[in-house]
Amino acid sequence: MHREAGEVATPTGPGSTPRIVLYAAMAGVLVLAAALRVVNLSSEWLWYDELLTVTFSRIPIHQLLDPMLPDPHPPLYYLQLRYWLELGTSDVWIVLNPVFWSVGSVASLLFTAHRIYGARVALTGGVLLAISPIALMFAHETRMYSMMMFLMIWAWYFNHRFVSGASMGPAAVVGIIASETCVALSHATGPFAISFVYVYTLLLAWQEGMPRSRLVHWAVIHLAVGTAMILALPYFTKSPALLLAGGFPYLIVPSPMDVVQTLTDMLFGLAVSGAWIDLATSLVLSLVLLAALRDSSSRPLVLSLVVAPLLATVLISHLWVPVWHVRTVVFVCPFIALTIARAVWGAGQTVGGPRGVASSAALVFLGALVAGQLASGIAQMRQHPIKGVDVKQTVAEVRQRLRPGDVIYVPHPFDYWCFAWYIFGPNMDTSLSKQGAVYHEGNYFAHGKSQPKNFRDRTVWVGRVFWRPAIVIENYTKVDTLGSEFQVDKHVPTGQ
Repeated sequence: MHREAGEVATPTGPGSTPRIVLYAAMAGVLVLAAALRVVNLSSEWLWYDELLTVTFSRIPIHQLLDPMLPDPHPPLYYLQLRYWLELGTSDVWIVLNPVFWSVGSVASLLFTAHRIYGARVALTGGVLLAISPIALMFAHETRMYSMMMFLMIWAWYFNHRFVSGASMGPAAVVGIIASETCVALSHATGPFAISFVYVYTLLLAWQEGMPRSRLVHWAVIHLAVGTAMILALPYFTKSPALLLAGGFPYLIVPSPMDVVQTLTDMLFGLAVSGAWIDLATSLVLSLVLLAALRDSSSRPLVLSLVVAPLLATVLISHLWVPVWHVRTVVFVCPFIALTIARAVWGAGQTVGGPRGVASSAALVFLGALVAGQLASGIAQMRQHPIKGVDVKQTVAEVRQRLRPGDVIYVPHPFDYWCFAWYIFGPNMDTSLSKQGAVYHEGNYFAHGKSQPKNFRDRTVWVGRVFWRPAIVIENYTKVDTLGSEFQVDKHVPTGQ
């Protein structure tokens, strides 16, 4: 039986798992993934980043594809969400988009890992990704991260198949080009992420002794990918400029403790924290990496798609500009799941055999890890830990207090676009203007350079997202709402 490079032999014959049992088990993993991702879905709202996402997705197509769109990311995710929104604009339907991509990532890992590593590794990796607290968290955020995980799995798979010689025809070439292009156009970190697939391919080629002619063929394919990406350079050059301008305060230069805390978030989510969980994370990942690296067939995967992205992000943050954040490296999540699966079924049996002490210890470790991640994931899905400002609740509270003729003034245009989604509805007509005023249902809604004093004899509600500087007005009553802060000017200065 032909085995691809790095594949673990799957038992055959009377003792092997029947195909129907395998398919049933895979279906069960997908049901588990879907069930966990719809927990608490009906209580969802769209927070700041998501509201910008849906706003960008609803603007005219020429604006969406304009490289000067005021956003650091290429347009692929917005483009696909644009057509998703044609079928509905409720909060639940919108959040189902990342749920779809997240379940698709689990299905993709099951399929690709089965083809490369066999049934046991595929099922174990699929379960770990299905219950991964960080994957569950991003499955409830209408942003690019779940789609990026999905695309990275396929970019890794098509390149592996090509290097191993299992698939070198037109379908494989199209798969490589399409998956890599889509990764690059899905997020500002797309080119960064796809570079580690190249590292994986070269490590595997060196380890397996890939013929020079195949390596040249692979290089020609990627020359074509690079040529195609020249057209997308305006999208890719925007992010470094924004980084150097310091527009992302949540990106940091990480200390060792910051690294451990981020890895804790990736392994156990945001529902738990503390020194004990950081210690558990360090222990778990150390054991996994040591076990996986002991197995030579796992080394390219571990070194290139787990260790290298984390190390590169730390080095870039210290040597150039801060980029460390869980979002920057979340694309490694499927490969962490796969690394754990390979460590359990590869290294454990390599050391002690299928019935040895090492193998039994590996299975006990796996059981404890699954239990811990599942408990953390379920707790996390009930807390909405990733959600920031609850603009929906804020708008509802302000609406209850509005009187005819009042003015809502939201100084920053981005904040205004977010408020507008819930004030005017998803079918609002927006040109992403930086300033303006709209008269709606007896009230004015203004943003940009307008000042409260321009509205004579009216109560002015001055709104801001919590990290914006406060607007200075002479006399006001401060009203704190659930998701944002409003200053209510009760004594409006005379203006025009």
